[in-house]
Amino acid sequence: MSAYDDLQNHIARLNDILNVLNILKWDSRTQMPPGGSETRGYQLATLSGLAREHFTGDATARLLDAAEAEVASEDPDSYRVRAVQQTRQYYEIVRRIPADLLSRRATLAPVSEQVWHEAKQNNDFARFAPYLQKMLDLAKEQADAIGYEEHPFDALVFEYEPSMTASKLRALFAERKAGLLPRLARIVRHDRPLEKDLWAQEYPVDKQRAFARTPPGAVLDGRDIGTVVCPDADVKLYVTATAEVRARRRLAEIEARGGAAEFGQILADIERRDARDMGRADSPLLPASDAHLLDTSEMDIETAFQTARALVEQVAATRNKG
Repeated sequence: MSAYDDLQNHIARLNDILNVLNILKWDSRTQMPPGGSETRGYQLATLSGLAREHFTGDATARLLDAAEAEVASEDPDSYRVRAVQQTRQYYEIVRRIPADLLSRRATLAPVSEQVWHEAKQNNDFARFAPYLQKMLDLAKEQADAIGYEEHPFDALVFEYEPSMTASKLRALFAERKAGLLPRLARIVRHDRPLEKDLWAQEYPVDKQRAFARTPPGAVLDGRDIGTVVCPDADVKLYVTATAEVRARRRLAEIEARGGAAEFGQILADIERRDARDMGRADSPLLPASDAHLLDTSEMDIETAFQTARALVEQVAATRNKG
């Protein structure tokens, strides 16, 4: 086994700990009773400590040294070289963060989120203010521990976007504002209501059908693909899942990108969209009479893909026999 493989396996064990952390965070936002936030904070603190201990230990340093020597002569833009470089960068940063600081942040997070949830429900944001201040103070403490040249945000954003800084974001948003603000001003000055939904567009069905029939064919996804656009499609799949499952998946996607959201709000948005799409007078969301129902509520991505593939292959085999 190569030095790179040894490092990869070592980091994989760290990833297992982090995945458990994320599951506990997800559970605290979706199913955990409100009274469990303090205990959950202690659990997260323990796992955060184990993750830091695993990642910043001497074993990681030895494995990094060996992997760096192994990939030294490889293409600087290759995946292996970049992966080792980024692991080294994270290693050096995490070592600077005191274990006690990580523990305090992990302990505070679920309690603060529970208070925030209650504050929104009761329109009592003053209650959340001290928790927000505590989180801000801890974030500043972490930025100081990591170190930065211009702005504390530079130290914190590395976890999500290594090349980003506060000054780069200011320039990016200034560019966006230069184009958006004049457009917004024109919209505000427009005193007549829009004739129709701003996002509603007409997409000629004949052009959609022509695209679908262009060899070697196409895989299309849409509300009315199987009922209106391509009623004679070779295979139709009506892919669905319960609203609760889709809401949990959406929350997991948001959190995987470093964001935060509330399960209840996501679920309500999904249920409203379903009701709107299914109740549309024009091309409502309905399964075609000859569509194969694929309920992915109890499936992971790979299982859903293999099930869809099996359905397509089944239809193809039946056609070839005929």
